[in-house]
Amino acid sequence: MVYIFILICIIVCIDDLKSRIIRNINTLLLLVIAMFITTSSIHDILISMAITIILGFILFYFKLCGAGDCKLIIGFSPLFIPSIISDFFIFTLACGGVVSLFIYVKYKLLFSCYIKRDVPYGVAIVFGAHLTLYFYQGLEIYS
Repeated sequence: MVYIFILICIIVCIDDLKSRIIRNINTLLLLVIAMFITTSSIHDILISMAITIILGFILFYFKLCGAGDCKLIIGFSPLFIPSIISDFFIFTLACGGVVSLFIYVKYKLLFSCYIKRDVPYGVAIVFGAHLTLYFYQGLEIYS
């Protein structure tokens, strides 16, 4: 089940890199699989989901994050207990900085393009989630 989860994460990254779209079916699959592979209690899952829904709504309302990115964050939320949700966001922001740096180097320095490109933040969310899981040993493959 964990390997299917990782495969869907890879598909999300490829879709986001190619078309800047995070498909609803992939987010739903991640959410369902995350509920099955998590070691958290149902109480922790509900609190984590509530926190990420509220934060996602705030980020979307102020146009800091796209709707697909917010859905993806919510899809990963069952994997984290409420006390490490902030670490998930910090790792995601750090990964977003790295992805932004790659985009900047690719389009500004290497190709000297003046095309305004958005950042595939779904990639940063996936890597931020897996870094959080790795450091907190959230899945058995990271133990």
